[in-house]
Amino acid sequence: GVIVSSYIFVLNDLVDLPRDRANPKRSRRPLVAGRISSRVALGLSVSFPLAALMIAAASDWPATAEESFAAVLIVGAYVNIYQKMTGRPLLMDLVHATAMASPIPICSLAVLHGVTLLAWSATVALFLLALQLNSIVGTLKDLEPDRRTGFRTVALALGATLAPDGTLRPGARYRRYCLSLHALTYLALAATLAIAVRTRPSAEITAATLAALIAFACGTWYLTRLLTGKRRPSPS
Repeated sequence: GVIVSSYIFVLNDLVDLPRDRANPKRSRRPLVAGRISSRVALGLSVSFPLAALMIAAASDWPATAEESFAAVLIVGAYVNIYQKMTGRPLLMDLVHATAMASPIPICSLAVLHGVTLLAWSATVALFLLALQLNSIVGTLKDLEPDRRTGFRTVALALGATLAPDGTLRPGARYRRYCLSLHALTYLALAATLAIAVRTRPSAEITAATLAALIAFACGTWYLTRLLTGKRRPSPS
């Protein structure tokens, strides 16, 4: 999971490099600042998936699991390169989230020879979380550069814009999308947590429930401030 995530994020930064170089707010990012060369980033984006496949092969995964894993890596590369160049940004975000979440059931199938209820629940939670991170957090930090370059994202397609002072003007459709996705994400996370701790001592269940409530409250507070213009989208 860590290797797959690293591969996708490195490739994404590499694909976004030309736009990031034209954006002063991204000047401190390692690739833009030159602390990491594009050649090194390209090498990592090739090495990570190869390493993941080698680990899978060395672990004697079933052929079905290995083939599915390879397909996920290929889909992840395609989405990273073309996700902002199509006329269907939500579909591309859904495919991206699927690529991020798929390693959970694939690894469960390979190691446990089946997909448990907890694995399915965690897959749904990670899918929704990846969708939220990509179509809200990732989209908003590049909102103005994407608009200028003609790229299509969920935020732009649903009417989100930036005010002159840099605050977000989400529009009714994008606001509903953000709030609905936020609620679904935390419902899935709560279900996953409930399944994971159902046989644990009551003290651990209480602590996990409290942590989940705090996380939900913090996430709701941040999103509300963002959607009401009290906080600017992060440029980093």
